[in-house]
Amino acid sequence: MLPIEQNLSLLERMLEEFELFILSAEVFWPLAQGGIRGTPLPRLTIGGLLLILDELTALNPKMTPKQAMRHDRLLRKFEGMLEKWRVAIENKAIQELQARLNLWRAYLHDLEEQPEWIENYPREVRTRVMMEHLIAIIGPNPDLEVEFQAIKYLDDRIHNFLLPGEFIWEDPLQQLYPRDTFPFLYMRPRDSIIRSFSDR
Repeated sequence: MLPIEQNLSLLERMLEEFELFILSAEVFWPLAQGGIRGTPLPRLTIGGLLLILDELTALNPKMTPKQAMRHDRLLRKFEGMLEKWRVAIENKAIQELQARLNLWRAYLHDLEEQPEWIENYPREVRTRVMMEHLIAIIGPNPDLEVEFQAIKYLDDRIHNFLLPGEFIWEDPLQQLYPRDTFPFLYMRPRDSIIRSFSDR
């Protein structure tokens, strides 16, 4: 999780360019401004923005009154854009879901070739969490049945490498990601994977 101020600044910059992004053909929008405190800015995506909102919600109890007011203002701004650009956002979310699905499929395929990459799972699983958020924005869509079936297949495939376990992200986020909806955040490596590390 990023510090509160950094997340607020990043969200602010993303919302400044959000309408340009939504009306463009880009799925991964390069932000025009420079990095924050020397850190390069991530590309603007629907899924990435939603993860930032999650982090800020989790960190809300630790915010100063000024930060909480800023957070509330940015949240209202995003909700207004969501209402104004509902169809365009859904279309963009579909494009991103398809791109994220390809990335997630590639990571799981790589795990079969390089089991030690399971160490990257807590970071890589961000892609799967974004996909869940995108599915929620898109809603029921029979045109995406192939994609939904592929996601279910990949969720089952995770168990080749992982077993149910404890929440793998920072504790404040757990309240936002219940096990029933986000089981892929409650995992641990299989013993056979762990043994393969020790044998090297």
